[in-house]
Amino acid sequence: MTNKWEDYLIGGDLFGGRYLRWMRKVQRHKNLYSLKEWNNCFHKCGFKIVKSIGYEGEKAVHFNEILHFTSFGLLIVYKLFRKWVLFPEIYNI
Repeated sequence: MTNKWEDYLIGGDLFGGRYLRWMRKVQRHKNLYSLKEWNNCFHKCGFKIVKSIGYEGEKAVHFNEILHFTSFGLLIVYKLFRKWVLFPEIYNI
């Protein structure tokens, strides 16, 4: 993931920084580096970058964002148990 992810979020345009902070928490991104920052991290670790490709384009981000709000089953689980995933150890989360 790169810092472009937040640029593509529809909710960020509608609701601003509060929405972006909430999405960071829900998505559990440890960081959202730019492509240049990722490349620097890999270079510092001794990797040679042969090719860089994007992880998600704008349309894919829109699709994933919409899926967050159409996953009513998970929303019910969250409301009942305050967890998005009941048994994270099964999924190695």
